[in-house]
Amino acid sequence: MASLGICLPYAERGFASFLPPGPEGLVKDRCNARKASTDNAVVASIAATGFGLSAICIGEKRGFISLNEARTRVLNSLRFLWKTLPHHRGFFYHFANVNTGERLWDSEISSVDTAILLCGILCCRQHFENSEIRDLSRAIFDRVDWTWLSEDTTLLPHGWLPEVGFLPYRWDYYSELMMMYLLGMGSSSHPLKPETWPGSISAASATVTRIIFRTPRLPQMYITASALNWENSFPTTAMISGASRLRIRKRVM
Repeated sequence: MASLGICLPYAERGFASFLPPGPEGLVKDRCNARKASTDNAVVASIAATGFGLSAICIGEKRGFISLNEARTRVLNSLRFLWKTLPHHRGFFYHFANVNTGERLWDSEISSVDTAILLCGILCCRQHFENSEIRDLSRAIFDRVDWTWLSEDTTLLPHGWLPEVGFLPYRWDYYSELMMMYLLGMGSSSHPLKPETWPGSISAASATVTRIIFRTPRLPQMYITASALNWENSFPTTAMISGASRLRIRKRVM
């Protein structure tokens, strides 16, 4: 706490912008913390909700929110995600009504935004010693069907629309995609195949804020130079990104 010093008030204000405004537990896609009480926007983002769940863990640790309130907020979110929010094979729509969970803007079922949400859910599962949080987190995570997403490709698609099917865009460039591949391979119910891993090598440093690589426990076939530890993820990724992209393009062609 003391290490934050003069930044502490700003950290607390930033934390407030990630708090769900209602009992549904969804977090708005955009929010002005200074005007939160008069903000009538209804657009929630599934990715923002994932970051919000992580923020609650941090806020409780920093003393910005009580343990009881933090636990209640997390449970509200998880119950709504499990029972009410529309999904397809466990993946959620990118944007939803913050009050009802209804799909907005004809948005897509988003692979990476669902992954960001799952990171927040697993963060809560680790932070809170609560059986319902643990059970709901596991249920939501196990419901995600990664095998459907990768049925005919090792390069995962950006998303799916009920009107037209899978989007034509693939996760084949430097981005936050690696968290998605790691979550998929870690699934006990619908895991990704091992051969999907090489396509995510060049995105290591985009994921280090959510996944710790200090002591890798992945099977040897999954461990790459960019995943050995936190310290070398940035320079290593820069070195291998060119070669990885060339290999990916060849596979797509």
